Amino acid sequence: MRPIKKDSTDQSVVIRIIDLTTGDPENAVEHDTAGIDLWYRREGAAKTSITEAALAALDSVHADGGIELIGDGYYRLDLPDAAVATGANGVMIGGTVTGMIVIGCYVTLVDYDPYDVVRMGMTALPNAAADGAGGLPISDAGGLDLDTKLAATNEVTAARMGALTDWINGGRLDNLLDAIPTTAMRGTDNAATAANLATVAGYIDTEIGTIITHLTDIKGAGWTNENLTTVDGLIDTLVSRLTAARVAVLTDWINGGRLDLLLDAIPTTAMRGTDGANTVVPDAAGTAPTAAEIKTAIEAAGSHLTLIKAVTDALTVAAAIKLALSAGTILTGTVSHDNTAATTTIFYCDDITEATADHFKGRIVIFTSGALQNQATDITAYALVSGEGKITVTDLTEAPADNVTFIIV
Repeated sequence: MRPIKKDSTDQSVVIRIIDLTTGDPENAVEHDTAGIDLWYRREGAAKTSITEAALAALDSVHADGGIELIGDGYYRLDLPDAAVATGANGVMIGGTVTGMIVIGCYVTLVDYDPYDVVRMGMTALPNAAADGAGGLPISDAGGLDLDTKLAATNEVTAARMGALTDWINGGRLDNLLDAIPTTAMRGTDNAATAANLATVAGYIDTEIGTIITHLTDIKGAGWTNENLTTVDGLIDTLVSRLTAARVAVLTDWINGGRLDLLLDAIPTTAMRGTDGANTVVPDAAGTAPTAAEIKTAIEAAGSHLTLIKAVTDALTVAAAIKLALSAGTILTGTVSHDNTAATTTIFYCDDITEATADHFKGRIVIFTSGALQNQATDITAYALVSGEGKITVTDLTEAPADNVTFIIV
């Protein structure tokens, strides 16, 4: 029987009614048939009688106790909401009709929603399909190492992003790159020797001298102290933009060698996009990587997809466990003539040895082999006798043979 979420409303189940003597399906049972008495029993509670009611058709709206023929002895039975309320993990449905046998059913009551196709009602999971917006992340190729990705992104601090934004938006990086010659750039490129550095120092001294001359010319051309004060204020404003955070970032670049690494990575010809160059780092053959190659490289960087897969696999295992709990309420047994031969109302089994008297009273036994195969009857008494389960039932059409199998539902 399908599981039902606890506290659901307007739930229906399917029962079967057969003739007591012939075992043939009964197709004429109504809510007021003679001797009809349907009931439900929640785990740990007593039986509760169901007040039967008429249904006009199979597709009529739910009515507590409503019963309507489906066909071949099967009937729709509408349960009262109290039968599936919170507080029990299962409910048995059964009953009697004069001259007939009611084959009831057992319904497992669960805390999750087995009909929620996205997350089975488990609110700890995102309510979206995996790999979709708001859903669990997946990796098509495998090997997505989220911890490694997080560690890498943590390096991009707010201070460093601020400094980079200032460089890019202010044009400082463009100015720096434009100032780098395309050949014989740096010491690591066999260029900047002590002589080269001395030459650069000479250039700087020359430029400083030129600036001083220009300032002198400007001041002599009519600049006053007020003009110089204005220039000083502008310089102070520029200095104020060099915050402690930006100084720390620049120091890290210079002292940590990151600027050197940046310059090493710049090719000596066709350096930049603004100079008509390739803006993507090419491979050894000079071909830029494709989007698929970039995706493969990113996904190959990690190995924690296995952990994510284990979590999603666990959801399937959990569902299987709940299904097993439902099926676990059905008992299997084998008729034994080792100590006493069976009759039409009493038989023994050596593989069901529950010690509690009448433990299975009220449940249904259905034979699964032998001449009685598919015949069902209700258990009226149970006891453990000489190490074997003694099962008393309503009259069978014949005594079950030795080693015939059956189930108790």
